[in-house]
Amino acid sequence: MYKILFYSLMVVLLGGCNIENSKTDMYSGKELHIGVIGDIPEVFEKNIEFETISLKALKNRTNSLSKKFDAIFIMPKFLSDAANDQYVESYKRLTIPTFFIQSTKAHVPFVNKDVTYDSAPTSTIGGPNDYATGYLFTGSPKEYSDETWRYAMTEGANKEMEIKNVYSRIFKTIDSGIVSFHPEGEKIKK
Repeated sequence: MYKILFYSLMVVLLGGCNIENSKTDMYSGKELHIGVIGDIPEVFEKNIEFETISLKALKNRTNSLSKKFDAIFIMPKFLSDAANDQYVESYKRLTIPTFFIQSTKAHVPFVNKDVTYDSAPTSTIGGPNDYATGYLFTGSPKEYSDETWRYAMTEGANKEMEIKNVYSRIFKTIDSGIVSFHPEGEKIKK
């Protein structure tokens, strides 16, 4: 009898710990439409619509991508290719932010010519828990300016949960009313 009571109590206590550790501050804003180069990430939210796109689309259709999506995610498998010089101007023409998922190089190799993903220095700003970097060109044809964001995982026992928490924070950034400049100098609020 005591063994049953003891095991029942342990299940309740351990279950309570798991629930406490799984709390997150999920994004609950408007529905977001995200273009993804690579595999669609797993997230908590149901109000996020993902659509797979190609690097070719990023290069050739920045205007239509900026109108269709709220952001672009470039997943780990495509980071090296996405750092190719042919895409540098694309990141500047987008009027929506681009998020480089699991980039250990921040945004540096993506927005600078003659810097490959492999040759760019590893970023140490966020430490070993860095998970994603966001980039948005906010300048005009006459003046360079950008906005960047860094997202790190918090120390936690459940890595999958921490990754989903990072995505929730990214969604909040996307929905925060980012202001940028279209390459022709026109101010745009997303």
